[in-house]
Amino acid sequence: MSALAGADAAAKTRGKPAPAPASAEPVPASAEKAGDDASGENITVTGSRLSGYDPTSDVRVYTADDIKALGVSSIQDFIRTLPQNQASVGYGINNRERTEVKFDAGGLGGLGVAGVNLRGLGTRNTLVLVNGRRIAGAAGIEDGFANINTIPLAAVDRVEINLSGSGAIYGADALGGVVNFILKKGYKGLSFTVRHEFSSTGADITQSTGTAATSWGTGSITATLSATKTDPARNAKLGYVTRDYSSYFTPDDLAALGRTYFPLDQRSALDGAQPAALLLSYSALSNGKRRNVTQVLQYRGRPGSTPQFADLGPVDRATIGSVIPPDAGEYHRDIGMSVNLEQKVTDRLHLTLDYLGSRGRSLLRESWDYLLLSKVPFEQAYSPIRRSDLPASADFGAIAGYSAYYFPRAEYDSGSQTPGFQRSRIVSDSVTLGAAYEFSHDTVLRANYTASNNRASGVQRGLVNVVERSRTDGSCRANQNYVGKVRDLDRVAASQCAALTSSDPNLAFNFLNDGSSTRGAPLSVFFLDQYQLANTARLRNADLLLTSAPLTLPAGKLRLAIGGETYSNGVTGERIRQVTAEAVNTRMYAGYVEARVPVIGKAMGVPLIWSFDLSLKARYDRYDTRGPVGTVDNIPYEEGGRLIRGKSSFSRVSPDLAAAWSPFHGLLIQGSWASTFSPPPFTNLYNVKGGQVSPEFLFLDPLAPDGNIFQFRDIDAEYRGNPKLRPSVSSSYHLGATLTPPRFLQNLSVQVDYYNTRIRDQIGLSTDLENLLKPEVYYGLKDYFIRDTGGNIVKHVLTSINIGWARSESIDVNASYAIPTAFAVITPAIVYSRNLRQETSYDGSNVISMLGTAQGLDRYKLIGSLNLASANWSARFTARYTPGYDNNYNLLYDDGQISDADGDGVIDKPFPVHSLTTYDLAVRWRAMPKLTLSCGGRNIFHAKPPFALIDRRPFDASRYDLRGRVLYLEARADF
Repeated sequence: MSALAGADAAAKTRGKPAPAPASAEPVPASAEKAGDDASGENITVTGSRLSGYDPTSDVRVYTADDIKALGVSSIQDFIRTLPQNQASVGYGINNRERTEVKFDAGGLGGLGVAGVNLRGLGTRNTLVLVNGRRIAGAAGIEDGFANINTIPLAAVDRVEINLSGSGAIYGADALGGVVNFILKKGYKGLSFTVRHEFSSTGADITQSTGTAATSWGTGSITATLSATKTDPARNAKLGYVTRDYSSYFTPDDLAALGRTYFPLDQRSALDGAQPAALLLSYSALSNGKRRNVTQVLQYRGRPGSTPQFADLGPVDRATIGSVIPPDAGEYHRDIGMSVNLEQKVTDRLHLTLDYLGSRGRSLLRESWDYLLLSKVPFEQAYSPIRRSDLPASADFGAIAGYSAYYFPRAEYDSGSQTPGFQRSRIVSDSVTLGAAYEFSHDTVLRANYTASNNRASGVQRGLVNVVERSRTDGSCRANQNYVGKVRDLDRVAASQCAALTSSDPNLAFNFLNDGSSTRGAPLSVFFLDQYQLANTARLRNADLLLTSAPLTLPAGKLRLAIGGETYSNGVTGERIRQVTAEAVNTRMYAGYVEARVPVIGKAMGVPLIWSFDLSLKARYDRYDTRGPVGTVDNIPYEEGGRLIRGKSSFSRVSPDLAAAWSPFHGLLIQGSWASTFSPPPFTNLYNVKGGQVSPEFLFLDPLAPDGNIFQFRDIDAEYRGNPKLRPSVSSSYHLGATLTPPRFLQNLSVQVDYYNTRIRDQIGLSTDLENLLKPEVYYGLKDYFIRDTGGNIVKHVLTSINIGWARSESIDVNASYAIPTAFAVITPAIVYSRNLRQETSYDGSNVISMLGTAQGLDRYKLIGSLNLASANWSARFTARYTPGYDNNYNLLYDDGQISDADGDGVIDKPFPVHSLTTYDLAVRWRAMPKLTLSCGGRNIFHAKPPFALIDRRPFDASRYDLRGRVLYLEARADF
């Protein structure tokens, strides 16, 4: 029966080895043996160290043909078709203000990065493997997840997915599930493929791939090479041409949602204008009371005249900058390579070498292209505001001045100034050397060593003000936050200080310019490399495994695996260095054992038990880390302070128990329970600033002794590492049933799976509690808010903590029926994936559910497909339904509940987002024995994205493919 890849019913083979690729592909050299699931051939399925058929295994297998039937051209696009995946790291998502993963330099560190987030349990909790082995994580990202964009689709033979977690096999990171990419090997022949995709939003793809393979009497070699060019998706073609969304909701709609004062017109003078929008803020005496005054003004005088306060007026909305960037997604080019070499040295000794590599370049023209000048002094040459223009009682705080928001529309239009951009390059290489010695058919000793590296370099260039004025004397100086980020910072700061503060019109920057003046400091003084990206990730892994069948039971052979593993995992990146001042490195040691026990078999003739099997697994892991917990005498590290180091070790046994019962031929019932753990991230354990104090602005204190909840004053903030953190521990349950009736219903397949995973001792920051607790409870936490004898807060302690638990619960139902006809096999199929829970809680009393929201999983997914297959052609039509959901992206939480952010006296409700239905079509035709043609499309009827306000964008890139309607043509020649 054809696997239903497009509807997730895809080849859920229950632990059976994957079928051989279709004949349109180069044929595997071992095709005959690969198809024999009971032969004992050395085929190991994800979630086990043992080869052969495992009825207890919960594995979904997607073959290369299944993936092709989806009409996708990349691993990221394939993963996004899975109803169990929550797209939280990837194309069009990584540059959001709120992201699951924190990237260096905002979105720059996430450029060209994508991950897998099974069942919404987190990208760091989903383990990605290649050929059953770990690879280096995304460069500079401590979460450790693999960047799936570095895995070329052309190199993949099949994908195996385990949703119930496999910590007893693979260790930490497998709390939410495992995705294993099996690369091509053992092929014969030569094939070339060319493909072009036409995107309605301009994100066209051109792709060329090749596979070459040969074999000899004692070995074989298979190599793949692919080159892909992806154009950027354009915001204008997505309908993103304005930030005025007033037409989407009426005032009555807003009032009904408790959002009466929510600004649907998201255009703001603080996005910049030309001439600049001026933000003037101070407090002054009025009727004996000091009151706050805030004005947003714009110069309305004649160009070239001496600016006066009288020339200021309200901001002309026509002059506000259109900061809508041209691109919604990045331009990308990459080359991917894979090599598999196998050689029999003797009849017993078998050596292998596997290489996977990629080279990718990305460019994103998505930048806030306005210039912000903070605390412009009244003496600046082009300042229209003088101190004498304001009340004598005006108080500006420590530094007198105002802010200017300048959008250089004329400079962009004329081409004299280039808009900002981000550019990155990612290089990935993984090599695995393997050896297997066969003592007998059932007893094999295997050893492997993997060296994997991922490197990312890049730059973000745009308008940036890197100077600040001193709070003590008002002098201008370089902002220390840019040390190490901006080249030649002192020289740049000198030029910018003159532009910001000089009273000389030839040196000062003219932020009142309407585009007609050339006098003053050039805008290029502020156009800089804002961030330099130089991140790495490395992995060194070695393991030793012995498999055997020491006993033969009445129901079959008892199979046993025992082994050990060690790896070293290192990551460097700017965000990490800011916390630890050095690279992150973790050393892991593990030992594991697995037994597959056939308890009852068909031949034993036990009533109502066709077969009954057990799988018992256990793994012991120990993680060792060492890092800085502060400096001697609290002297800052950047000022020469010597590091004080601490050590942490985490160890635990991860058990996994599974059973499979078949009461009669055609029905298989499975159940499993597993528990595993994940050690705390390095930067949560250690902090080079531990014990150091810096100023922090205290906005409110509901427990203030004088009863004044609003404080508006500075206090001390102390950062502390927390070597006493507990690891996160998961418990996962799975129940499943597969029905494949005999006789007249033999072509029917029904699969039902239930998953329940709970992760306790999740790790977060003490500041996360602000959203989970009532203000009076949060500010009353004595460990984090230190008060003086009078009850006033004098210090805020920030540290990592074990913050609570998370829970995911879901049911998947897959059904298909194959109907043979004279011209083709017709297979209708349907998948219903129902998410029951996606919850987090701090103490169990306040439970936050993200199910059916913009930041969570959909309540359900419904996917239907109709497949037609004959000897020389195949076609698949797929419909995908995504239900409506609540847009909670901009909501604020208090005590775990949504608060009244706009102050209209009504608790805010999320904006509703409408449902989305898309249709896909994929057609393949073998025109000649060695030529196969394919065509089709995704979202072929061009469904538009439903309105969802995310960071002032009108669409949700986590649910809508920014490439819109995609039509494609493909041709493959085999030799």
